[in-house]
Amino acid sequence: MMHKNPLRYLWFIYYIVIFLWECLKANVDVAFRVLHPNLPIRPGTVKIKTALKSDSGLTFLANSLTLTPGNTTIDVDKAAGVLYVHRLCIKNENPGSIPVAAKFERILKRIFD
Repeated sequence: MMHKNPLRYLWFIYYIVIFLWECLKANVDVAFRVLHPNLPIRPGTVKIKTALKSDSGLTFLANSLTLTPGNTTIDVDKAAGVLYVHRLCIKNENPGSIPVAAKFERILKRIFD
């Protein structure tokens, strides 16, 4: 339903720019981990709570995370508002979050919800 509010098109363009930047950073991170085997790889699954309600918004978020190297969306539970994402490296400070997911969600909420 993007056509109802033309401002959503500008947010979508902004989203594309942010997505490409985050994808580039993730590519460099994964390549660096491959080339330097001493860097930690701590794979695991993360449960992410999301406020997105629309199918389009959830699909966009899940696909964006999967397209970002180092992440793979395993499952989306729309009823619970939860995504399960497998990560290449889970950080120690907050293992239940993905900073890029929050950034994507904030913009996608303006586009789809």
